[in-house]
Amino acid sequence: MTATKTITVDQLIAEYAGPIADSVGLTATDYDATAGGLTNLLRDAADRLSSMDQTGEWLEEAAAELDAIARLGDGGPKTQELLKSIDSTLYEAKSDLELC
Repeated sequence: MTATKTITVDQLIAEYAGPIADSVGLTATDYDATAGGLTNLLRDAADRLSSMDQTGEWLEEAAAELDAIARLGDGGPKTQELLKSIDSTLYEAKSDLELC
């Protein structure tokens, strides 16, 4: 049996906050290193993109899922499921922004 990878909000912040912020002219350190801070950064980044941009939709989706995590609380299989979804979504968004 293989161990499943556990994802944390801190890992998401470390992996994605800086590159996404830099891509749209924001500064990641202007935001709290919390789920709420990442949510705000993602929404601000999405606001800087065209409303027709798929990347903006991904950022909004990830922000909404981070809000759901705040409601669920820490831990548990539902939270981990959401964190994995956020990780995947932010990976796509970051990759897309790097191409611009």
